[in-house]
Order: sequence, then C-alpha cells, then structure tokens
Amino acid sequence: MIAVPNPDSLQARAFGDRWFALDLPRHLVHVPARALIERLRAAGFRVERVSHLRGGQVVFGWLHGLVGSLPSRPDLYDAIRRPEARSEPMGPGRRAATLSAAALLLPAALLAAAAEVASRRGGTVYVEARRD
Repeated sequence: MIAVPNPDSLQARAFGDRWFALDLPRHLVHVPARALIERLRAAGFRVERVSHLRGGQVVFGWLHGLVGSLPSRPDLYDAIRRPEARSEPMGPGRRAATLSAAALLLPAALLAAAAEVASRRGGTVYVEARRD
C-alpha cells in the first residue's frame, strides 16, 4: 500500500508552491500517479486498487489552498493546530477569521474535490498492489 502526493493533481496545478501536499521537507520527491503505477507494474506488482479519495485529504487540500489564496494568505493548517505546533503565532482574531473563511469556502472545496476525484487527478493517490 502506497500513498503519495500527486504532482499531476488539480490541486498542485491550482496552488503551486502553496499546495498543501507539497509538504516540504517531508516529501522530497513527488511522483505522478501514472508513473508510480507504471513503475509498480514494471517491478512485478499487480495493481489492485487506485484511489484519489481517501482520508479526507482531497477536501482539506482544496480548502487549505482556497483559504490560503485569500489576500492576507491565512494558513488554515496553522489555524486548526495547537498554538505550540503552529509555524508562527496566530492571534484569536486571525484564527477566527481563518476558520470562518474555511466554513464559507467549504462548498467550493467540496465541488473542486469532486471534480478532482472524477478526473482521477487527486492531490494524494493511494495505490494497493501485490507482487504476483
């Protein structure tokens, strides 16, 4: 079972270096879904399942990107994290505004996520494969 960010996703194209799944420095290499599947097959694996919708990441990725595209560039991920885990301090007013923006943008994120899943270009691809 493999789950990796998909650089061919609609999210990656829409948000560029602000793409949530880019997640540097944890993800040093980004392999497109098609290349991953081809490499698994070439290595003798039988691909049993490919999913672009698992664990809610596709919706959160869109929501994070849409909120982060607002003029003040709020960070939704920081807004939902504990204060000590944030990348930078966030006051209660900014946090409330960020969470409110996320609530308002949720319908757009859901539509974008549905389009991404339907086009099989999810922000994260999950592949289940077995060696024959």
